[in-house]
Amino acid sequence: MKLSSLKSKKGTPKVKIDSIADSILGLIREKDSSLFEHNIRVGDLASALAEALGMDEKTVFLTKIAGKMHDIGKLSVPESVLYKRGSYVDVEMDIMKRHSVLGARYLAVAFGIPSAHADGYIDGLIARCREGNKEMPGSRDMIVSGVLFHHEKIDGSGYPSGLKGAKIPLMATILCLADYYIAMREKRAYRDGYDNSTVLELVTSNRNRLFNTPVVDKLCEFIRADRRYKLDASVEGKTRDAQRFFLGRAGNISLSGMYIKTGRITGVGQELVINFAADGSIVDIPAIVSRIDKDGIGVKFIHENGTKVFFENFIMNNYGECDGKHLVHSLFEEAAIYE
Repeated sequence: MKLSSLKSKKGTPKVKIDSIADSILGLIREKDSSLFEHNIRVGDLASALAEALGMDEKTVFLTKIAGKMHDIGKLSVPESVLYKRGSYVDVEMDIMKRHSVLGARYLAVAFGIPSAHADGYIDGLIARCREGNKEMPGSRDMIVSGVLFHHEKIDGSGYPSGLKGAKIPLMATILCLADYYIAMREKRAYRDGYDNSTVLELVTSNRNRLFNTPVVDKLCEFIRADRRYKLDASVEGKTRDAQRFFLGRAGNISLSGMYIKTGRITGVGQELVINFAADGSIVDIPAIVSRIDKDGIGVKFIHENGTKVFFENFIMNNYGECDGKHLVHSLFEEAAIYE
C-alpha cells in the first residue's frame, strides 16, 4: 500500500506522505545518524503495536510514518543541550521539551499548513484533545498530533499539554511507549542500554500511570514473542550486543547478497547477521561486507545449515517471484542488521 494514496476522511487532496517522510528522514540521517536509527526503530515497533492492537491499515501505516519522524524537532534543539552528558538543569529541560511542539510545527508546514498559520493549527489540535475530541479527521492531523503528543503520559505528567488518560490520542500513546522502550534499550552517552527484561519490568510497573494499560500489555506480549527485539539473545554462540542493533534500508536483493543503505558500516570484510521477518517467519542470514560506497554497503550472504533453501522459500512465499538470481526491485522496506 502506498502511503501517498491515503486521503483524509474529508476527502481533501491526497498528500504524498511517503515522499515527504523520505525527505525528512534523509534530513534526520544527514544531521544525526543515531537519531535517524532511533526514529526508524520507534516507527517499526509502533506500527507493529498498532497492528497487534487491531487498528486499521491506514492507521498502522500512519503510525509508522509518525514514529519515523517523531523526533524531528530535536534537530532544532541546540547541540549543547541535545548532546549533553549528564542531567539537564531546569532551563535545559524546558528547551528539550520543546522538541515535540517544534517537530509537530515542522511537519504541519511540510504537509501543507502555511507557516503563518502553523501555531494556530497546533493550538487547535491541543484544544481538540483537551475537549475530549481526540479523533483526528485526516492523515496530516493524525501524524502531526502523534508527534505533538508522543511524550504525554496517562497521569497528566507528560508534555507539552499535560493531557490525561482518554484525552491522549491512541496513536500518541503507542508512540510514547515505543519511544520509551527503544530509548531504554539503546546505549546513550551517559549510560549503557538496559536489557530486555529490565525494560519490560519498568514498563509494566508504570502501566495505567505513565502508559496506556492495553498498549503495555500488547507490547509485553509482542516483545516476548518476536525475536527481533530480544537483542540480548545468543545466536550461534555469538552474543548480540543490544546496542549494536540498527536498521538499514534494503535495495536490490538476490539469493547471494543485497545492498543496504546505511552509514554504520566502516570496513570491507566485516561480518553481520541480517534478520528478515514477515508474516511471523524469521530467518537470520550471516553475511560479510563486500563493498562500501557513499550511500551504503553491498553484502554477500554466508548460507549455512540449509539457510539458502529456507531463504529462497522465504522470499518467494512472502515477497513474490524469484528467478533464482536477482530480484530487480526492493522487496524489504527495511532490513534489521546486527553489526
